Amino acid sequence: MEHSTFQEEAIEFDPQDAGTFFNRGVAYYGQGKLDLAIADFDRAIEINPQDTYAFNNREVVHMTQGKVDLAITDYDRAIEINPQFTKAFYNRGFLHKRIGNPKEAKEDLVNYLRLAESIPEEKEWVAEAKKALIEIADE
Repeated sequence: MEHSTFQEEAIEFDPQDAGTFFNRGVAYYGQGKLDLAIADFDRAIEINPQDTYAFNNREVVHMTQGKVDLAITDYDRAIEINPQFTKAFYNRGFLHKRIGNPKEAKEDLVNYLRLAESIPEEKEWVAEAKKALIEIADE
């Protein structure tokens, strides 16, 4: 499915709307158009350098492309912008676990749990983070 004409019209109407670039980046990612997704997330970040979600989603594309260092850099920046951004701790923790950095994985997952355990919407992810910590301890 192609991204909507609405997004194109919105960008033409207001080329400084970071949200429109973000949404189109998500659409491009869903279509497997990774370079276009990166370009739109880059543009969203250029317009709004404090957009932690744009950093987070750009990281997902970097991971899909196998660019682990760029992914970690995006997570680092998102956490620097918002030290309460649970998704970044969660995702970076699992990334560190996947690439064999148990110390960093544990630190991120513990930080994630500290922030997210009392948030009902995070219940499923809290359980996954606890399970991952047990797996790290068993390694």
